[in-house]
Amino acid sequence: MFGKKKTTLFAKTHFAGLEYEQVVRKYADMVTRICVMRCGNVEDAKDCFQNVFIKLYTADKDFETEEYLKAWLIQVAIHQCTDFHRQAWNRKVALEDDISKFEELGVVTDGSTQGSELFLLVKQLPEKYSNVIYLYYYEEYSISEIAKMLDSNENTIKSILKRGRDKLKEMLGGVDNELVIRI
Repeated sequence: MFGKKKTTLFAKTHFAGLEYEQVVRKYADMVTRICVMRCGNVEDAKDCFQNVFIKLYTADKDFETEEYLKAWLIQVAIHQCTDFHRQAWNRKVALEDDISKFEELGVVTDGSTQGSELFLLVKQLPEKYSNVIYLYYYEEYSISEIAKMLDSNENTIKSILKRGRDKLKEMLGGVDNELVIRI
């Protein structure tokens, strides 16, 4: 109208050469796993998942590489779940879903009981340990990549990873597991 070109929020954002729908399809599983792990139940994870992709859609940002886009999605998912837990009404309710719901979403990587128990133990760790362990083992990021994502020093990430493994060993009664073994 009146010679102005109509633009949308989506038109201002570039997704490393991908369309928005392609980004959602490509990273939906990863964001779902992060949200389920951080939220503790599927319904709350769905809300956080939706908010992550709404933030992506409305972001006035250029994502030059897919690595940057993926790192941004991980950070936003973690922050969205943290914000969700900060809400007063969520602190008073302890919600846990049956492990089968996590397996349906592909959160537990191997269908074994041991893998399921280990995933639940990782979820029980304090957030700083579970985030680093999740990014390192489940998303296979290097220590330097995790340090950049979490805006931390590499040595700090190494320490958090070691302490997280130690806590998992302690929770497992001193039994080594391939996730917990020092690499």
